[in-house]
Amino acid sequence: MVGLFQATGNRDAKRMASDATELLAGGDQLTPSTRKYLLATAMLGSVAQGDTAAARSLWSRYQPALFGGREPDLLFRVLAAEAARR
Repeated sequence: MVGLFQATGNRDAKRMASDATELLAGGDQLTPSTRKYLLATAMLGSVAQGDTAAARSLWSRYQPALFGGREPDLLFRVLAAEAARR
């Protein structure tokens, strides 16, 4: 997780996306807040690289478990909108 914070601080979008995605994939024991942080970081890193397909894939995979039928936070609505741009 420290590496992810370093990548975020350095604005290293590629590493942000890869590290956060890796942590999310193995995160069954993570708290909902931590999973939301990781999802936002992974999506932001993907969008910053222009990889909207990866951001859309992340959103599709994790949105149901994190938000269910509830409306996502503004941050996630913005990230999802950016990911939907082609």
